[in-house]
Amino acid sequence: MKPATRKDLHVGFLDHIRGFAILYVFVFHCLGATYKMDQLAWSGWLRSWDVPGSFLAFLPITWGWAGVPIFFVVSGFCIHLAYAKNERQGFGGFFTRRFFRIYPPYLIALLFFAFILPSTRLAFDKPADLSQFLSHLFLLENLNYRWLFEINGAFWSVAVEVQIYLLYPALIWIVRRQGWARTLGFLGALELLMRLAAGYHFTRTGFKPPCWFIHSPVFFWFSWSIGAALAHGYLNDTLPRLPKWSLRICFLLVLATYGVKPLSYLAFPGTCLLTAGLILRMLRKEISWNPLPAFFCNHLRTVGVLSYSVYLIHQPLMHVVRDLVQEYLPTVNTQPVIVMAICLVTWLPLLGLSWCFYQWVEMPSISLGKWWMSRRSAPALNSLNASAPALNP
Repeated sequence: MKPATRKDLHVGFLDHIRGFAILYVFVFHCLGATYKMDQLAWSGWLRSWDVPGSFLAFLPITWGWAGVPIFFVVSGFCIHLAYAKNERQGFGGFFTRRFFRIYPPYLIALLFFAFILPSTRLAFDKPADLSQFLSHLFLLENLNYRWLFEINGAFWSVAVEVQIYLLYPALIWIVRRQGWARTLGFLGALELLMRLAAGYHFTRTGFKPPCWFIHSPVFFWFSWSIGAALAHGYLNDTLPRLPKWSLRICFLLVLATYGVKPLSYLAFPGTCLLTAGLILRMLRKEISWNPLPAFFCNHLRTVGVLSYSVYLIHQPLMHVVRDLVQEYLPTVNTQPVIVMAICLVTWLPLLGLSWCFYQWVEMPSISLGKWWMSRRSAPALNSLNASAPALNP
């Protein structure tokens, strides 16, 4: 593998993409908090348009779920880039860095929502509350519908990502023996079959497949690995050139799969492919990240830096705002457009809270991880120095 340089590891526009993704997820959850629904329901094999007229005005926001696959591609890209930089530290160093980057902030957010915030606090007066907390503590909430969207509905994807990190050594092992093309072909076929099976089950029975199946890390393995393969091509100067029409075709396929029930589970990997294609063209400098005014681009970059903190805390707090509107502004509560506007306005205070969480939780956790890694590497360095022959003056 080509050694990673400082230039290799700084891909500035990824912060903008992360910022766009978390902003899209935020408005998506605003829609769900306002209407108690965030997507068009199904009528047979197709989406139903039998919804309030005001909901149709927010139709583009119903695609806010796409922020999660965008995050998955960016995560795969950045994780593989970071591993390339620190490959000599092995997977022990990899898992240590990932732990301090992900788990302490997640744990602080979990403890706050499970023990302090009234609307999400667990009473622990029944066994289900204990299992709920333990499933989140050990990042297993994605495997059971009773746990999936409890405490904090956004936590499920953190659990999936962490489980994919555990699969990362297996991914590297397969790649070293089969290469990226064959590995992606195998993982793509596996995810395609799983998602087609999920769509068939959903269409035939009217019920979603088992939670452990459609929220397992294997169900997303190919989608995440696309980003890692893209990072490999970036580091080794082997990025392919895509036909200009390919991204348009991919976008149309994502639209089609999202709107057809048996194919609906394919919209996620389709969005990942579309995201990877856009990033690839940016890396090849065929397109640039400057479609918006400078102020908004700078805002997206800041939001991208804070994106993990925003993701960890935003959804329960948004539901608190909605509950306060219902309690203290009952007349406003009958006007969903106004409720939606109030939820959207919470973006700025949420960003302030996220900045505090980033400064006081995320950054100290990252610093603690670096300190821990330095303590681990110090004995090995001292041993190396002690075994080296002394130089005569």
